[in-house]
Amino acid sequence: MNAFAQQLGIDQNVFRVLIGLLAAMVIGTIVRLTLLRGRDAETRRKKIGSLLAWWVMVLIFSIASVAGPTAGVIVIGIISFFGLREFLEITEPRFHEKVLRPLALIVLPIHFLFIWQQWHEPFWMFIPAIVFLLVPIRLILDGHTEGFIEKASSVTWGLFLIVYNFSHAALLLTLSDEVNPSGGVVGLFLFLVILTEVNDIAQALWGRKFGRHKVVPSISPNKSWEGLLLGFATTVVIAVLLAPLLTPFSGNLEPGWNWRGAGDVLWPVLAGLLIAVGGFFGDLNMSAVKRDLGIKDAGRLIPGQGGILDRIDSLTFTAPLFFYFVFFLYP
Repeated sequence: MNAFAQQLGIDQNVFRVLIGLLAAMVIGTIVRLTLLRGRDAETRRKKIGSLLAWWVMVLIFSIASVAGPTAGVIVIGIISFFGLREFLEITEPRFHEKVLRPLALIVLPIHFLFIWQQWHEPFWMFIPAIVFLLVPIRLILDGHTEGFIEKASSVTWGLFLIVYNFSHAALLLTLSDEVNPSGGVVGLFLFLVILTEVNDIAQALWGRKFGRHKVVPSISPNKSWEGLLLGFATTVVIAVLLAPLLTPFSGNLEPGWNWRGAGDVLWPVLAGLLIAVGGFFGDLNMSAVKRDLGIKDAGRLIPGQGGILDRIDSLTFTAPLFFYFVFFLYP
């Protein structure tokens, strides 16, 4: 296995985790299809659609990890483009921001150009400062006054959420491999994606099994405290298990800090908690957006399973939180 990983130019730890992930997907698929025997056609259609959505996501991020940092940045950029387009489509009937759509779509490739070239300062300033000013200026030049605040706010929020926040996953890939001896920057990227999706799945499964007390029923009736807490615990456990393979967190951050080995567990636990909490609120945030717009799904990428935004909602919160966790711990 190690020799094959070397031939492909992939870090051995990353390769092992990817093989384990694909094996888990195969086993999960077999179990899911077995349990669907005898179920009605509509249930089978929905469950198989959900399974297909997860396979697509796993394959996309696996290919991005194998192909290297540049390919990963391109993949995140493409996903961000389609996610932004979805956002503009679902908000346009409510806020009528057609005049701003070209500006928003032009901003995206410029923003990802900064990531590709590893120009971190322009990355941090472009959308929060320059684009924030360009959006109202574009409306002013077009003579818009009615709904001015709503239009400017809607597009700015979409750019921050789906382009700026989400693209921090790609920004991870521009860090130096020296930051992470265990898996390099691809390992950090994979750690973020796996834990974010594990958190979503764990909260849903635990909530379905033990959920009794609702967290915010007005936004997401299926979210329960039982599912939330058990999902958090699951995410932290997986974080501790994956940290030695994919991150530098299992090593001591500072010489001398190793009180009975606590340093080897503290940072993975904190990373897992950060991703778990961020994923929870990222999911709820998009649920609140959809409820405000009166829609069930953000798109129709897979019938009955929603669109791009329904797949990356948690990552719009976990990506920036995890990036700065790494960035400030290992400057």
